[in-house]
Amino acid sequence: MLLRGLAFDAATTKRQNTTHFRSFTPKRTSADLHVRIFCTLDKTTANKHRVFGGQGNTQDYFTELRGLYATYGCLLDDIIDFGSMIFEQLLAEDTVIDQYPLGLDFAKWLKKPETTPDSDYLLSAPVSFPLIALGQLASFYIACKVWGLTPGDVIENLQGSTGHSQGIIVAAGLATCRTWDDFEGTFRACLVALFFTGCRSQQQFPHKTSWQKMVQDDAECVEEPTPMINIKHLPRAELEKQVNAFNHHLPRYQHVAVALVNGPDNIVCGGPPESLKSFVSWLEDVKKSQQKIKPLSGKILETRYLPISAPFHTFYLGKC
Repeated sequence: MLLRGLAFDAATTKRQNTTHFRSFTPKRTSADLHVRIFCTLDKTTANKHRVFGGQGNTQDYFTELRGLYATYGCLLDDIIDFGSMIFEQLLAEDTVIDQYPLGLDFAKWLKKPETTPDSDYLLSAPVSFPLIALGQLASFYIACKVWGLTPGDVIENLQGSTGHSQGIIVAAGLATCRTWDDFEGTFRACLVALFFTGCRSQQQFPHKTSWQKMVQDDAECVEEPTPMINIKHLPRAELEKQVNAFNHHLPRYQHVAVALVNGPDNIVCGGPPESLKSFVSWLEDVKKSQQKIKPLSGKILETRYLPISAPFHTFYLGKC
């Protein structure tokens, strides 16, 4: 289905007779001190890299986008119009509309904050995937404008680019940009790819099923369980041992899976929220043991549910 989305992208690109960003090619002047500084910094003393985040980093990505719009206003009008046009075309697909009961009119939400949906809707994968990417691309675009550079100027003066999870798509796309025409193609391709990634993932792992609601209504649950949880201060080998022991008592469709290894003792697990909730209880004995052995070290097991609506990087989404 994702390939279908990319095919749609190619077809719609051919139908466009104008370049949306060409008119915004900045005019550079010899007096532009900031440009000279950026382009002439010694690479041995100032290595510049781009890092693009993914799901779970923040619950306020749309607030950040709104702040960008409030600061730069009309500079973003064309990029907002272009994004709105892309989403309007994508939402015409019958197989995706079930994931967007409140639509995807981010331009209206930016201009009329009172119309913005609640955080649950904004954090759902079908909505957050493309909008996080849009915010990242908009930030890059504004950086070019403020510095008076083309995309190629920026790319050629960076030593590297990477991303976490979905951020790698934006990082890879921008790495190919040299002109504003390139940026237009990257902008469209990233939004289309991440629109379908978020949508198909949520369809594979429906948001707020009956058992999720049951867990969320639990009065004893201080933190609302989600399909992904960050576990700190437990070495990977020990965590995998605990995961295997826990899963031994459950059918596969309720298993907990190790999803991401962010560090030796900073790991993310994914699975059904009720399974993760039970797994946290399962780990209480491990935590108590740590508290007895190293009560003053401060490195006691910590868990935190991530603001994510599907268990990414796990077998649960293998059929997307």
